[in-house]
Amino acid sequence: MRATTPTISLRACRRLHSRKERRRTGLFVVEGIRPVRAAIESSHTIEHVIHAPDLLREGFGSETVDIARARGIPCMAVGRRAFASISTRENPHGIACVGRQAWHTLDDLRPDSGLVVALHEPQDPGNLGTIIRTCEAVGVDGLILIGNAVDPWHPAALRAAMGATFGVPLVACEEASFLDWAERRRLPVVGTSDHAETDYATHRYDRPFVLLMGSERQGLPSTLEAAATSMVRIPMKGSVDSLNLSIATALVLYEARNQALRTMA
Repeated sequence: MRATTPTISLRACRRLHSRKERRRTGLFVVEGIRPVRAAIESSHTIEHVIHAPDLLREGFGSETVDIARARGIPCMAVGRRAFASISTRENPHGIACVGRQAWHTLDDLRPDSGLVVALHEPQDPGNLGTIIRTCEAVGVDGLILIGNAVDPWHPAALRAAMGATFGVPLVACEEASFLDWAERRRLPVVGTSDHAETDYATHRYDRPFVLLMGSERQGLPSTLEAAATSMVRIPMKGSVDSLNLSIATALVLYEARNQALRTMA
C-alpha cells in the first residue's frame, strides 16, 4: 500500500470528481473518517491521505492518520479552507484519501455456496453505494454491474457505501458476458419484476444463485427477464408501483439470508 509519489495536488483531487478523470487515471477520491479508515485497512492501494487538522476531531480520525503514516502512506496536512475546496460534503470531516480502483473479472467470482448480486444499468450513485453497503452486510460474493452503469467510484456512491466498497468485489461487464458466465457456472438467476407471479417472500432461494435487479426507471430488459431462471415480485398496495432500488435489493437479500439461516438451524 506504499505510494509511488510523495504528494498530490488539491487540483488533482478535485479533478477526480469527474468520471472521465477517474477513468483516465484509474484513481478515486473518498472522504469521511469511516470510509477512509476502511480504505486504509483494506487491500486496496492507497496513494495519499489529505487531512485538515483543524477539522479532524481527535480519537478515531487522528488515529486513522497515524495508521496511514505507519503503513507508509504519504499524509498531507492542509488548512480548513483548502480541504473544503476538495470536499463534496456540506460539513467536511477533514480527511480524504486517493487510491487505486480495484476491479475484478467475472471468473474471479467464486459463489460456490453463496450469492452474487447483478445490477442492470443502475443510474443513481447513492442507490449504488447503499446497495454495496447492503451487499457487504449480507456477505455477498460479488457485485456485477451490467451495461452502462453509474460509477461505483463516484464520490456520492463511495459516501453512501460508508467504506463497504473496499470489501465487495466489483465487476463491470456487458449483458452477453454476464449471461455466458452464469450459464457456464450453472448458476440460477433470480430476477425481479412488478409483473412476476411469485412473491419474493415465498420463493425458495437455493444457493448458490445470482440476484438480478433492473435499473431504477426501466427495470430489467426483456432479454434478461427471459434468461432468468425465475422471477419474483415485491407486492405493493395503493398507488405505489415501485420501490427504491436499494430498498428492493435489501428486501430480497435479507429474505434469502433469513432462509439460509433457518436452513442451518
